[in-house]
Amino acid sequence: VVLDMTMPNLTGRQTIRKILEINPKAKIITASGYTSEGSPEELIQEGVADFIQKPYTILPLSQVARKVIDQGK
Repeated sequence: VVLDMTMPNLTGRQTIRKILEINPKAKIITASGYTSEGSPEELIQEGVADFIQKPYTILPLSQVARKVIDQGK
């Protein structure tokens, strides 16, 4: 799952929790240009697989996705 941290109804953190409730093994990559919901390190401690800074292009996204897949996290 590639998840933008800024959404209209739920916060990014709320969405992360709900996704992990449904599937604790879900691989979540958060994307943000700015977030007041915590540092990437804090989000990773909560179960996020990785973080990518916006704006991004397909190359960095594919590199992060490959890293997450290879980690099996």
